[in-house]
Amino acid sequence: MNENCSQYLLGLTLIPGLGNIRIRRMVDYFGDFKSAWLAEYDSLLLVPGIGEEIAKQIVRERKKIYLEREWEKLLKHNTRIVSIYSDQYPENLKHIYNPPVILYYKGSLSNQDNYSLAVVGSRKASYSGMKAAEQITKGLVEYGFSIISGLARGIDTVAHKAALDNGGRTVAVLGSGLNIIYPRENKKIASRIEETGLILSEYPLDTPPNAENFPRRNRIISGLSMGVLVVEAAEKSGALITADFALEQGRDVFALPGNINNPLSKGTNNLLKQGAKLVTEVNDILEEYGQVVNNNHVSRNRQDKSNLELEESEKILLSCIDYEPISLEEIIQQSDLELDKVISGLLYLELKGFVCQLPGKYFIKRT
Repeated sequence: MNENCSQYLLGLTLIPGLGNIRIRRMVDYFGDFKSAWLAEYDSLLLVPGIGEEIAKQIVRERKKIYLEREWEKLLKHNTRIVSIYSDQYPENLKHIYNPPVILYYKGSLSNQDNYSLAVVGSRKASYSGMKAAEQITKGLVEYGFSIISGLARGIDTVAHKAALDNGGRTVAVLGSGLNIIYPRENKKIASRIEETGLILSEYPLDTPPNAENFPRRNRIISGLSMGVLVVEAAEKSGALITADFALEQGRDVFALPGNINNPLSKGTNNLLKQGAKLVTEVNDILEEYGQVVNNNHVSRNRQDKSNLELEESEKILLSCIDYEPISLEEIIQQSDLELDKVISGLLYLELKGFVCQLPGKYFIKRT
């Protein structure tokens, strides 16, 4: 298929109500993008799935679309398109039901994304949920996996940032046009992703982030991935829609267990009841992809902090601190150490990167 005629395919995708399946039938029937775009009414009626009403709509709406203007808009916003007929189109996505005929993108397409995992979850994630997402994402990028997510607040943002901060590649899938970053506070991280990864959308430029766009967007997040990790989700969370798409597409579904009294854990706990794989550390995911890890990825050298020498009192303090915040008073009580020993020990542990101090004299173990 001649990719130089992609502007004609772009035009077809801008016809309201035509859809990916009908477009592909048109291209298959007429043999190329240009012929499909220029087809007359009588010829359109010969295409399977296109009746009189759709044919009339194509002819009518086509007159309103100015291909040169649409192409200039792409150039103005530094946006490119890739079609499903191109070798550069993401391989994993080609094989889902009703894949987008074209994708708008910024950044770079890469075969590395054939080995990718989605990390999704609540927009109102807890501190411990965000730390878990950060920890597991860091481990995944160390083994060369691309991280797919949706640039939303909460878990999505943490996953993108953890991938970038640890030298990994990440892909953001938007529910809007690429010139409308949503939420606005993620413009900076979107710019970082564009530099080293990929931002993409099936929606044309200027498409606002309407609520109905996001469930449809979620099928692309799962479709790009080998598996989906859900880190905290309420019972009716969008992350669960992504998990449902993943199951339909034959992808793996992973979930972090959570407190049964936490509303943000109800969705993930239900996924586990339904057969999702329980994840408490990155190795729980890696063991599902042993062949990929062994054949395609080399982990970075990681410092094993357990080899660093700690005094007995510091070991006691460290045993009191976990991935949930704990107050100074509780640490003193649990450790049964004198105040000066606790203060000096916590300072040492913080300097060496074992723990992190939070506002209000709370402490948490670093990932």
